[in-house]
Amino acid sequence: MKRTLTYLLMLTAVCTADSELSFPIDWSSKGYLHKYIPRSVRNFIGGYIGSNVDMIRYGNRDANINFIAGAAIWTGMGQQDERVIFDPRDMHYSLIVGIRGEYKGYRLTFELFHDCFHEIDRSTEPTKIWNLLQFRMSPENFSPTNRREVIQHSSHHNRITFKPSVTWEAKFGFFPDIKKIIWDQYEHDLKTIYGGIVRTTFLRLRATSIVIELEPTFWIASNYDFYDLMYGRIILDYVGESGIFRIYVGYIFHENRLIRPIGERATLGAEWEF
Repeated sequence: MKRTLTYLLMLTAVCTADSELSFPIDWSSKGYLHKYIPRSVRNFIGGYIGSNVDMIRYGNRDANINFIAGAAIWTGMGQQDERVIFDPRDMHYSLIVGIRGEYKGYRLTFELFHDCFHEIDRSTEPTKIWNLLQFRMSPENFSPTNRREVIQHSSHHNRITFKPSVTWEAKFGFFPDIKKIIWDQYEHDLKTIYGGIVRTTFLRLRATSIVIELEPTFWIASNYDFYDLMYGRIILDYVGESGIFRIYVGYIFHENRLIRPIGERATLGAEWEF
């Protein structure tokens, strides 16, 4: 926490010189649709769509601070039998507000998530609510905007490149328990979350590349029970001028998460970022 506060103080100090206030209203969005293999009554199709907007920016070329807001929704479908091909099962939505700082090639984001987990026309799993304060850190080359700029201005654009390149994002969060707010945390006793994403690009030709991605996530509850999700993907990545399109094969290597576990199975899907 001391390092985080030091980073913020440095960022604020740098932003005071030759800085300006602007209202960029820069939108970004991401979505995916995949199927689970093997499918089941509970898990057949999974989908996600989310959008974020940079609303207020203060800073200069060397450093800036952005006020951001966003929303996201996940949906899940099962398969009953041949008469019910798509069986809506659950919905999970998230509302997000936060601040993102950019300084010396790194991004540090502080976000408050208000998440609700619902079932659709079922009562076997009660509704769960959490409010999560999360911190994320990554180099600039992790962002889709930066990757598009690098690809478009690369001197190796027309060559096959084998040299691996790695980018990453680390995150830490906690679930504040405010007794006076009834819906602060509801139907769960999670206290902290840790995790990240590591992406390694092994092959690139023009705007297309092959990427291996690992995404581990860990939760700790109030009684020190430990939960985890270990997910990996092999991705065919296409970076265009206006966005990124991916097709992928993924696998859940291990999972015992507390809310809506899916189990060890593969995913086959498509993803886009704009």
